[in-house]
Amino acid sequence: MEDAYTDGETPLHIAAKFGLLRIVDYIIDVGSNLLKFVDKNGNTPLHLACLTKHPDVALSLCNADGPLEVRNKDRKTPLLCAVISSSESCVRVLLLAGARVDITDEEGNTALHLAAIQGDYLIVKLLSKAVSNVDIFNTSEFTPLHLAAKNGHLRTVRCLILAGADPSITSRNGITPDVMAYAQGHSKVGMLLTKMKPVCVNL
Repeated sequence: MEDAYTDGETPLHIAAKFGLLRIVDYIIDVGSNLLKFVDKNGNTPLHLACLTKHPDVALSLCNADGPLEVRNKDRKTPLLCAVISSSESCVRVLLLAGARVDITDEEGNTALHLAAIQGDYLIVKLLSKAVSNVDIFNTSEFTPLHLAAKNGHLRTVRCLILAGADPSITSRNGITPDVMAYAQGHSKVGMLLTKMKPVCVNL
């Protein structure tokens, strides 16, 4: 059961990738130590289950103590992979299993940053409840709200504001989210953010 093919994939990798839950459960029950094996891309079976959107398989792997924080060659954990694949169900499984939400990719993006970039507002809603700070900066000093605004994701922007994101927060260069939205031609997003910014009154 622990034999790997030339690309490093074990039978558990293959079963996880194709969502073959019964086979996944069988391999786990046999007691093989394949949960931590990585393929040529550094992916564990849990990475592949998340990338291919198989939440039932992800749940089984998590219940068997599959590693949650292993990074693949792209520096992605299973949670980051679940976000990239827009799998809300896999994200939910990983959060319930205790996956860390503060781990970042090579650009300093957390799972919340990546979900904001993609405009996956339902995933943003889940992650916003799990993080301690929705205004966390990536290495470019942009928050999830900056990135959602830049990409014109109105629902995601609303979701982040409701979660407590600061519409007046500035980047390293002093750029606010509304300015980023206007610069990319997203006027509706820009107007919403401008409206939500606190008004300074000089007495």
